[in-house]
Amino acid sequence: MNRAIRNGEALAGWQAARQELWNFVNADTIIVGHAVKNDLDVLGIIHHRIVDSAIVAKNAADGGNQWALDRLVKDFLNVPFRQNAGGIHNCLEDVMATREVSLRFEHVKEQETLQNSSHLIVPIGCVVFHS
Repeated sequence: MNRAIRNGEALAGWQAARQELWNFVNADTIIVGHAVKNDLDVLGIIHHRIVDSAIVAKNAADGGNQWALDRLVKDFLNVPFRQNAGGIHNCLEDVMATREVSLRFEHVKEQETLQNSSHLIVPIGCVVFHS
């Protein structure tokens, strides 16, 4: 982070981050994230088109537990995740993992819905940000 600040690559505060996000998001954009409510709260944003992989997985799995992203990836996707020194968050890796978890559990929900319906439309989109 210090390097990003020194190089002028960091945004100055949550207000600047929110303003930058609005360059990519409008009322029709579907925001995809994991426990995204926390990010939106920090940015002071209320948005009505959200796919939250934490909620999608919770509802598809058992309706009770909400798992951390790394646990979902390891337990349900069975792929390596955060294998860098100290298991440090990597924004791009987290984004891709969130996408895969959402698709995996949305597919489970879709299969259940298709058994009870003649059609299903699932709008999918992605906007990426990190607080």
